[in-house]
Amino acid sequence: MLIPLRLKVSADEKAALQKAQSLLGELGIEFQSDAQHVTIRAVPLPLRQQNLQILIPELIGYLAQQTTFCNGQYCTMDSA
Repeated sequence: MLIPLRLKVSADEKAALQKAQSLLGELGIEFQSDAQHVTIRAVPLPLRQQNLQILIPELIGYLAQQTTFCNGQYCTMDSA
């Protein structure tokens, strides 16, 4: 990614991203978060051809609705 994508996120969205960070990393999506924003630093090549300003917020919204995150080795469940 030549230009990082910075998005404002809610507390729930930020928590979901943190829970899914290792899974997203395995998929090639790298991000950094601060108090109210997330900065997308890398995405896999096939996603670079998509409109990331639409795709990434939709992905974040989807993750915020999930209660379980699994990668090839383990799953984590949201206790809320």
